[in-house]
Amino acid sequence: MRAPGVTLGEVADHLALPRSSASVLVKDLARRGFVRRARDRADERRLALLLTAKGAERVAADSVLDPARLDAALGALDASEREALVDGLERIAEAGAAAGPPPAPRARRRPRPRGRAR
Repeated sequence: MRAPGVTLGEVADHLALPRSSASVLVKDLARRGFVRRARDRADERRLALLLTAKGAERVAADSVLDPARLDAALGALDASEREALVDGLERIAEAGAAAGPPPAPRARRRPRPRGRAR
């Protein structure tokens, strides 16, 4: 059984970032107290990233979905409308999964300095 949390590789894949970039972001989140790193007791090689209470509070505060408003909106739908909504969301999820992972990010080009040519 796998321990709770996610790996750095999973974070990198989810964000479509190189692992080195994801590592920098995770280190910053850990420094700020939003995540913590823990070794998997079943596999000491595996490092799990876990959301702290502070991190969970931040996620809730930054969420675009207000649970009370979402409940009210869903409650206003009749059974057939909720069924159609779920069907549509499932089709979107299936289409996304069939498309595969997002493309790797491209390297950014540095803008050319403006000014006189030499």
